[in-house]
Amino acid sequence: MRSWQVHELGDPIDRLVLDEVEAPEAGPGRVVLDLEAVGLAFPNVLQCRGEYQVKPPLPFSPAAEVVGRVSAVGDGVEGLEVGQRVVSLGGALADQ
Repeated sequence: MRSWQVHELGDPIDRLVLDEVEAPEAGPGRVVLDLEAVGLAFPNVLQCRGEYQVKPPLPFSPAAEVVGRVSAVGDGVEGLEVGQRVVSLGGALADQ
């Protein structure tokens, strides 16, 4: 799957790279989303520069908010089903 990744801190225009990465799996207590929309905000720019208070390990995929449909549900997940549209938070500038 495709995912925009930051491998080195700096200006996002120069540092974001479109990579092919392994598709996620819905492990226990987790779901996989097929993403439809992603929100980027100024804190994501700060993350790419290494200037935000939360510093994810490299490489990471920046994004603030995501909207998508559940494509897989792991064991123990309740209240979500395949095809359901959901909103989530976290680094998801990717296909899934």
